[in-house]
Amino acid sequence: MGVMENVPDEPHLIVVPLSLVGQWMDELYRFFSRGAIDIFQLPSSLEDVKEFFSDPDGSWLQSQQKMINRVVICAHSMMTAQVFNMKKARGAFVGGERTVLSEDTEKLVFGLQWCTAWIDEAHLFRGPGRYHQYGPMCNHDEFVLSKGQLLERHFNREIRAAKRDMTEPEKAAVKSRNLRALRGDEVDEDDAGIAVRFAQYNAVKVVQGKLVPYLIRRTLTSVDFDRIPLNSKMPPITEHMLTIKLSDREMENLGLLIDEMKSSESRVPTNLSLENFFLPYRCGITMFKVSDEDWPIFDMAGNSKLGHYNDISSTKLDLVARLMLHLLSHDHIEHPTMVNGEVVFPSPPPLVFGQRAPQKRKILVYHEFSMMAMTIQTVFRMKGIGVLVLNGLLTKEQWELVIEDFVNSDAQEHRVLLFSSIGAVRLNLT
Repeated sequence: MGVMENVPDEPHLIVVPLSLVGQWMDELYRFFSRGAIDIFQLPSSLEDVKEFFSDPDGSWLQSQQKMINRVVICAHSMMTAQVFNMKKARGAFVGGERTVLSEDTEKLVFGLQWCTAWIDEAHLFRGPGRYHQYGPMCNHDEFVLSKGQLLERHFNREIRAAKRDMTEPEKAAVKSRNLRALRGDEVDEDDAGIAVRFAQYNAVKVVQGKLVPYLIRRTLTSVDFDRIPLNSKMPPITEHMLTIKLSDREMENLGLLIDEMKSSESRVPTNLSLENFFLPYRCGITMFKVSDEDWPIFDMAGNSKLGHYNDISSTKLDLVARLMLHLLSHDHIEHPTMVNGEVVFPSPPPLVFGQRAPQKRKILVYHEFSMMAMTIQTVFRMKGIGVLVLNGLLTKEQWELVIEDFVNSDAQEHRVLLFSSIGAVRLNLT
């Protein structure tokens, strides 16, 4: 629209997380008068998308609205698939001097002209490669994130140069050192990779120094211009660090994962920063499984396809479950503490005969990897803990029902909410 003299008669595209599709459609219907616009949800497969735009009996071609009065809602995941298929078809967005090299892209999102295109929750959008994700435009030098982006390029060059200067023995030493660290062995700081780490640390310090004065971060202590706290409804945060000691079986399983990492073709990164590389290790701390197995789902008796829970139990999940049962038992019970390396659970406050312990406390449980949600959920339920779950597969109505139950219900099975970063999109419990 910005390169045309008049507003073009083209439809609008809104790209949103899957969990927000229903909310966006409801809000648009509320905002516009009945019959003012037509709202469409883009299908989830490539073939269905092509049919959506080309079927003469479909809703798109049957619509009586002008193009500018049509809104297409597309999920983040669908847009990612569109980018992948665009690359696979060797096509390109029709713009400037670039031409489409394959007819396969004609009815893709990138093969159409849009009046406006919007991305909601853009920081969560990820494409198949690092270049297909949200990033700021460098139109203004004073834009602080653009400064950070420019600094990143400079420091990445320095880090890559330091890596190129490493000798093969140094690379081997770094790999050995990192694997020993993952095993829990004591490691000494040595010269192997020190130039790379120095370049990385230097980059972090400089970028932090540049950005900190310009970023606003909402915390419990945040105040407005009159120095009045913004989060007056939120209680203060008290942090408790509990240490777990894995069983011999779990340590052996982690050793198997490390051996697999060691023998894989992928080289261990010198900075230990690639999340995908360490994904099996991080997940294995919670529950071990081989790569070609599904995550276990336990019934109330503890059975799963991988075996009974007692045979493949998780020290981490056992501790979290015991912690929740402890905190749910009495609203005024003291928090556990670490004594000589062991977790000590205080006794509940005494009750007068006939008195019931107050049990209104609610617990939020955040987990990093959404694929483990069913495993965690079924372990908790097996141990007698009722759990509400938020994930990206819930419809808007289901999502709102979960929040309603967690916030307003006094039922025992509605006191724990399990969620990940995907399920937490738009989450606001205040």
